[in-house]
Amino acid sequence: NSIAYLSGVAISNKDDDVNDLLKNAFIALEALLKFKKSKYLIYNDDIFNMVKRDKEIRNEIKNAFLDNEFYVYYQIQKSSDDLNITGVEALIRWKNKKLGIISPSSFIPIIEDTHYIKEVGEFVLRRCIRDFSSIKSHIGENFRISINLSSFEFMDSVLIKNMVSEIKKSNLKTSNFCFEITESNLVDNIDYTNELIKKLHKDNIIVAIDDFGTGFSSLSYLKNLSADKLKIDRMFIKDYPTIDDGSILRGIINMTKELDIKLICEGVETKEQLDFINSLGCEEYQGYYGSKPMKFENIKAILKDYNK
Repeated sequence: NSIAYLSGVAISNKDDDVNDLLKNAFIALEALLKFKKSKYLIYNDDIFNMVKRDKEIRNEIKNAFLDNEFYVYYQIQKSSDDLNITGVEALIRWKNKKLGIISPSSFIPIIEDTHYIKEVGEFVLRRCIRDFSSIKSHIGENFRISINLSSFEFMDSVLIKNMVSEIKKSNLKTSNFCFEITESNLVDNIDYTNELIKKLHKDNIIVAIDDFGTGFSSLSYLKNLSADKLKIDRMFIKDYPTIDDGSILRGIINMTKELDIKLICEGVETKEQLDFINSLGCEEYQGYYGSKPMKFENIKAILKDYNK
């Protein structure tokens, strides 16, 4: 069996000594081990800043929980005829005293790599319950609050059981919730994934596959998976119609129509894009055309006005 070796590389300038070269090579190797982009990585200032930022975020995660720095924004999901609000996606945000506002793309992968990931999922769920319990009369039976779960969270049956129990203790219905999981996390153990989904179905919680199309998309695994909804990644609509003619998106939607799985397209930002996915039979959309992520107070005002 061949062994894959990983290498951090530092290239010498005239003024570099051996110790500096070794230090830089180890920084490049550290970045490679964390971000896994190739078999080797050559040190430069960008690599240094990336590793430095990673360490800063890791050092502040504990303080974020102690100081209540995390908060939740919501983005509206609507029917593709643009007439009905079908739900919201809960999106965690972080404003740190030392580092300021930290992008989710920067801190979420780091949190997923720590034991704090369970706390994040439970925090988001509790905040959703607190917020939407206050406007229960303004959300209908089919309104879904979508919560993202990492593979680590979703595969933890005890954690999932506790989350479902938390919902049951609230004055919201379990049918008001959807758990979103990334498709690349499903292929390793479809049987076990289906067992968990089946248990959630008994409690009327649906499961959506997030970022569909970016991982291991295939009809074979879709046929074997008991998921209820596919969230088509924004990469398939973002350049329509200026650069992209929409043929790949059309193919994805046609591919899934026969599988009795509902579709939601992410990243819709224009009327033209919305009309296109509506013409293809995609039932729902999410994106800036419908709303930007916003505070619960704004969501509450929109839902109260919508129900009038």
